[in-house]
Amino acid sequence: MDGTPDIYVPKQTKSNDSDEIQHETKRKEYVSSSETQLPSTDSNDPRISVVIQNPVFDLVNENESNVESIITECDLPADLEEKLKALQTIDPTFNIFALETGKFSLKYDKSKTRVSLQYMCQLISEIPRINFTTQVKKETFEKLARKQKDSKGCVIRYRRHDLVGPYYVQCWIHKCLIIILAFGDKSNTSCEALLTWINSEGKHETADGVSPEGTEPLDTNNKNYKTVFYVESNEEEVKEIPRHVYKKMEARHIQSVCVPLKESETNLIAHFVQYFSKKAKKNGRKRKIFLEMCISVEEENDLISCEARDRLEKAVDPKMFKWLNLSGFGLEDNCHGTLSPIEVESDTDSIEKVAEKVDVLVNSTNTNLDLTKGFVERQIIKLGGKTIQEECKREKKKGTFTYGKVCKTSAGLLHCRKIYHVALYEQWIPACKFSLEILAASVVQCLNEMEKDGYKSIAFPALGTGKLGYPYYQVARTMTNLIHAYGKKNPQTKIERVYFFLYDEEELCRFSFTRAAKLHKTSLQSDADDFIERPYKQLWLPKENKTVQIWPELAPSCTSGSNQVEAYFVYVHEALNDSDRGRLNYYGGFVVTFRDWYDSKEAIKGLVLRHGLSSVVVDIKDVQHSDSYQVDICKCFEKIPCVELLKIVVNKDMFEEINLENAERFVHNVSHIDVSVWGNRCKEVREELLNP
Repeated sequence: MDGTPDIYVPKQTKSNDSDEIQHETKRKEYVSSSETQLPSTDSNDPRISVVIQNPVFDLVNENESNVESIITECDLPADLEEKLKALQTIDPTFNIFALETGKFSLKYDKSKTRVSLQYMCQLISEIPRINFTTQVKKETFEKLARKQKDSKGCVIRYRRHDLVGPYYVQCWIHKCLIIILAFGDKSNTSCEALLTWINSEGKHETADGVSPEGTEPLDTNNKNYKTVFYVESNEEEVKEIPRHVYKKMEARHIQSVCVPLKESETNLIAHFVQYFSKKAKKNGRKRKIFLEMCISVEEENDLISCEARDRLEKAVDPKMFKWLNLSGFGLEDNCHGTLSPIEVESDTDSIEKVAEKVDVLVNSTNTNLDLTKGFVERQIIKLGGKTIQEECKREKKKGTFTYGKVCKTSAGLLHCRKIYHVALYEQWIPACKFSLEILAASVVQCLNEMEKDGYKSIAFPALGTGKLGYPYYQVARTMTNLIHAYGKKNPQTKIERVYFFLYDEEELCRFSFTRAAKLHKTSLQSDADDFIERPYKQLWLPKENKTVQIWPELAPSCTSGSNQVEAYFVYVHEALNDSDRGRLNYYGGFVVTFRDWYDSKEAIKGLVLRHGLSSVVVDIKDVQHSDSYQVDICKCFEKIPCVELLKIVVNKDMFEEINLENAERFVHNVSHIDVSVWGNRCKEVREELLNP
């Protein structure tokens, strides 16, 4: 049997939900296939035969049942309706659509529309709308379905509930300890452990609804932490709390903990900082510890947040730590109901040609500003001349350049106006998503500097994906989300276009950015079945920084939420049939099919290692006796250090029979959804939906 798996890219996902601006009027499909070779890391492994079909980008078809035009279906204010009708007179193709999960798509013909993209986004922001969150019940979906049909003059959409934050705003870096100040929803932390306060009677004080200690939260769609530390809030022993937490981290090999604080609890900050700093000095640990001080407030400038910031700054030893400002943006784009005026696209032209298209070229370098280390910076020196390096040396002497900052130089002989140099933090660190937070700070700082300098276009490389080993898809997704979130939060921005310049030979990198762009526009349509309780089994391996989950039939939310999967390895029969293709389309991304695990596992392992994939699904639900497969799959992926999340999908009967050693059984349960209503009667419709 042939052991070379095929890579299959679905032509479409379950939803064509689009948040992207469309610029043409005719339907286009890019379905050409091309074969390439992705060698594994072991030269003795067979080369993997890869067939990649470029994703299909369909413009909105207004005749589809899941699409509604805001202009024709909504009752709008008279002055706004007049402006929109005027645009349709100039460009008959102009329209604004609300798709299945509530995101917008703006359709227009760029050659006919004479107004700016910013102006059109401004009109969208004037559409009356209301967003609210409601509890998930069966009758909720029935009522939504009725209202979607009967609410004349309004458009109604819903999606999974998005938690807010935590947003990282500052950090203090030591070689063995990183202290982070964040604000927002603590239950959405990326730390391995969440500290939970209980009173003397054992009741929660600041973490309502968390699951028992040692278990994953019920809402796996939103929550990322693996375990809970319960600590009694006894004022008499407040100084001992950091010691108790540190001991638990040591005993369970936990690298990161979130300490949620509100109101009077902010006085604990000094105790935590002092104790953890003392341990960092004494132990000289090679493994870093991350201490996230999450302030439970909605706004960064809240008085409690300001007080916490002051306490941290006083508690931290400036001689021991390096201080950094972070983006404060978050890694997800949760700005719904509006569009970003910034156009984003990928480019595989040479650096020289890309520089001709933009005002600013971004270079990823090191804190020494030595441009001889990386591929991109060596190309910049080769094409732009040595004057760029000389300018960097002068900037280095000022001593102000560090992680998350921007160093500006001239472009030398390159035809852009400026080069922005940024430095990422060391090798890839998954804990707290800290590497991505430094990347986010660098991207946002570049955009802020562009605004100050009055530039309109910029080109980023795939930051960190070279020697630093950042995973392609996580970088692509983070950068894509940040650009769109920035545009939505700054609707009057002067920035018009952002390019990602990628290398043609790095096929998985190019595909990751293509997929990130598509999935930013796409959300799988949610229905009642997606929200029902579903059992799963989980084994957490803290030493290996790995989570293994066993799911019956299909793992929910594979392409949405904070745990997006990078690759899917799916068992299929001898040939792909219609049923197989339907299942693969549900996954909506980078899919590898195989016909026998044992014949294919070395090639699959080589693919995962070569491209540093961190989260994967292995679907073996059609294997008759999958228990031996499951055991071997776990052993195989346990030895792959880059994989942090492994989801194995089996059939329902096999799920009950599988006994994963030391694994615990949990229930997936999404409790809330976010609802959006557009139209003059949006507040009235909201009351009808919320009231019995």
